[in-house]
Amino acid sequence: MEKAIFYKGNSQESFENLLLWVLKNQDSLMSETSSQRLSADILCMRGTLKKICRSPYSSKSSWSIFVAEFKGTYYIIPSTSKEGAGPKETTDTKQLWGNKFEQYLKGDSDDILDPNEEYRSVLKLTVGDFSLLYSPEIDCADPDVYQEDHKDMSAFVLVKMCKDATIENQDYYKKFRLSDWWLDNKLTGIPRIVVGSCTDSGIIHSIELMKTEDLPALGKNEWDPNVYINFLVSFLTFMEQKVREDTSAVFEFEHRSNGTIYCSKLSKPDSVFLPSWYTEKLFNKDKADK
Repeated sequence: MEKAIFYKGNSQESFENLLLWVLKNQDSLMSETSSQRLSADILCMRGTLKKICRSPYSSKSSWSIFVAEFKGTYYIIPSTSKEGAGPKETTDTKQLWGNKFEQYLKGDSDDILDPNEEYRSVLKLTVGDFSLLYSPEIDCADPDVYQEDHKDMSAFVLVKMCKDATIENQDYYKKFRLSDWWLDNKLTGIPRIVVGSCTDSGIIHSIELMKTEDLPALGKNEWDPNVYINFLVSFLTFMEQKVREDTSAVFEFEHRSNGTIYCSKLSKPDSVFLPSWYTEKLFNKDKADK
């Protein structure tokens, strides 16, 4: 662990990598009705969707996102300036235990640990009346069922590590751990989770294979999957209504610790708008090839 590289939590870099992928694949992402727009209503990261979904059960948590419309698509741009906006860089080795567990399962435990190295997929999802294009991180693939084109997400596996459930933390486990894992996989289409249970000192003593579809029953009376999805649809509807009022502006949506979501129009939007290397090349053949 003394050689490990700590996680930087750079959501902006991950978002820009998604934009680069879109540029390289724009021909296959073009809308059937227009050669100047994507076939997705919303483009974002999975972490953003999770933050929104969890709001009904995490009313005291705060988050902030920026939204801008460009060529008919709403881009949810990560905010790194607000408290609770995303992961922060850490130097606590305990935060790396889960990454090390994942590294062991993947069979490359002798490599220097670097949780900043990620494998990401790009997925389309329809929620309510909205089509989403977003990018989740993928942990592992089961070699027995993996297909080379990996279009079927059923081959992939989520890997998690948690401390032993005790009477004191049982409620937390049911309400937050299980729901968080369910959201991870439900938004990705991954059917399985490998969970390593560990002691307070980080020693894994048992490994359990869990099915995503079984998690709601295990968290019964603590959370309802429908609440997450219904809230997401309600928020996206609210977001669309606000942005449509001025599609030339950048909006900030902020969930504060009082449980209320506030919407405001930025006075200086240039600092958080889409990068020019993206806006100038999307569906512009002459510049896209350069």
